[in-house]
Amino acid sequence: MPRPSLGARLQFIESDGFWYIRDGSRRRSTGCPREDRAGAERALAEYLATKHEPSFGRGHPDEVSIIDVLILYATERGPHTRRPDVIASAVRHLGRFWNGKVVGQITPGLCTEYVKWRTGQAQARFTKSEAPPKVGDQTARRELEVLSAAIGHAYRERKLRFLVPVALPAKKESRERWLSRSEVARLLWAAWRQDQGKSRHLVRFILIALYTGTRHDAVLRLRWTPSTDSGWIDLDRGVIYRKGSGEKQTSKRRTPVPISNRLLPHLRRWRRSSTTHAVEYAGGPVGSIKRSWNSARNDAGLGPEVVPHILRHTFATWAVMDGLPFGKVAAALGTSERMVQQVYGHHAPEHLRDVVNAVGRQAKLRRI
Repeated sequence: MPRPSLGARLQFIESDGFWYIRDGSRRRSTGCPREDRAGAERALAEYLATKHEPSFGRGHPDEVSIIDVLILYATERGPHTRRPDVIASAVRHLGRFWNGKVVGQITPGLCTEYVKWRTGQAQARFTKSEAPPKVGDQTARRELEVLSAAIGHAYRERKLRFLVPVALPAKKESRERWLSRSEVARLLWAAWRQDQGKSRHLVRFILIALYTGTRHDAVLRLRWTPSTDSGWIDLDRGVIYRKGSGEKQTSKRRTPVPISNRLLPHLRRWRRSSTTHAVEYAGGPVGSIKRSWNSARNDAGLGPEVVPHILRHTFATWAVMDGLPFGKVAAALGTSERMVQQVYGHHAPEHLRDVVNAVGRQAKLRRI
């Protein structure tokens, strides 16, 4: 029986604003708008699952198709994971490389070839750029982790008789870089100087991102009035709604966040000189801050590792260092308490003081 082809892919149609599944000459709408890429990825996974019925035979790795293992995992486990959109995307890319191969063919060498293949491709969201950045090796690692999980799921379901290991590239250490208060002051001063007499769009971006922990793209899309396709700022209630009323909730969990007492006066002042968006340049919304950010960063004497996302990282780090509970920090960021503790917990050793004090009370050491 010929193996299924995973040539189906997502395509965004500008004319009607929706994602479509393109499979050869056929095109099928997902019903998902541009901002719901996660929903479109899930629709693609479901389409692939209905297109082919997995067959496992006797379950020997030399007879079981990798495609069958991936489809089984995507349909049975994928929708119940923390990131179903990531699973769907990974299955699509894995299927393109491993199509026609069986589980028994997985070797460290082939896993290395997969990493080389993936890191030679442009990131999907930058395909229209002149020099789009390449897929990172950590993305390839996460996709191979999905392959490993799929094999484990098939084994537990008695579809596969033996486990076959998947070799992963080395995992990078968590990003430790965050900005000190003096570095933030230097960055703000550099942004202020380069934008004198104008709308100071970069200053606005820095302050909003720093004091709310909101992601880069969500800050640029913030409006002053309720919107269906972007977040907005409610100055009367003192709340930033990071998701439009018509947008679907994705894995990024764009939860509302209160406006701090330090940021609120700035927002009220900016509102009087703005038209539609909180971050504007020449009376219109800003699509990219790359050029102005890089210029201000260099003027401030900061390194290339200081990217816009570092402001969200700094927000979380400062909050944890000030002793705020992990759960509250997670709620403000729109993420999980577990993630905050894993990534930022080392900045808050005070929450372990009761442990060492308890040991100290119990231990009665003789004076030597």
